[in-house]
Amino acid sequence: RRGRPAGETAMVAASLGGKIAVEYAVRHPEQVARLVLLCPSGMGDEERLPIVEGVRRNDLKALVDSVFYDPRQLDPGLLGYYQKQFATRRWRAGLLRTIRGTMDHVVRNRLADVRHPTLLVSGKDDRIVDPRAAAEAAIRLNRMGSAVTICHRGDDFDDSRIKPWLLTELRLLIRENKIRFLPRADVLSIDDVGVNVRRRDDGRIETIASDAVLLLTGYRQDSTLFEQLGIELGGPHRTPTFDPETMETNVKNVYVAGTCS
Repeated sequence: RRGRPAGETAMVAASLGGKIAVEYAVRHPEQVARLVLLCPSGMGDEERLPIVEGVRRNDLKALVDSVFYDPRQLDPGLLGYYQKQFATRRWRAGLLRTIRGTMDHVVRNRLADVRHPTLLVSGKDDRIVDPRAAAEAAIRLNRMGSAVTICHRGDDFDDSRIKPWLLTELRLLIRENKIRFLPRADVLSIDDVGVNVRRRDDGRIETIASDAVLLLTGYRQDSTLFEQLGIELGGPHRTPTFDPETMETNVKNVYVAGTCS
């Protein structure tokens, strides 16, 4: 807050930082001009934290894969830091305590008090933020007067991933131009002005002035446990083979439930 005139600060936050940014914008609205929320947590009733499993299983690869979408792009120095710290039991225990300490803090209801321009970036395969929570966040922000833009890499929303009543309202708001929807769009960068987006149709780059950005960008499944158990995986998404009536897999007495099925 130092050195900047009131109302000129653009807050860009990702993951857990999204909770902090929303809380700060609500408590100090005069200090914030715009919000950019990238894959923010705290948007739904339940926190999905795959990083916990990596730490709990003492599996460095699972931890890195849960934090970084493409670990191949990870700075070697940062990867070395994780490798060094992960070997320390005290560090792993402290990380678990920190993560678990944030799980019960939800900012979904605080969105009603956000009055700043906000950009929401979402992806259907996000492991932490459910796309349904992203859709609901966009609707809530619109209701409170925020100018909301949704950037989507695909042509349209996935009907199977969003609750029907939320999807109906979201599409209505888009048709009425109350929420701006940019299909087939890629986020290139975020700067102090806003978010730079490239439209795939014509390659045009557009800057969206934003007070806030919500980044909800996706994940890749870790099928290690299935493979270790001998569960057959099929299809392009490597879905476990199971009996739909009993949910038992091809491995006797091993069952699946939830999003993995």
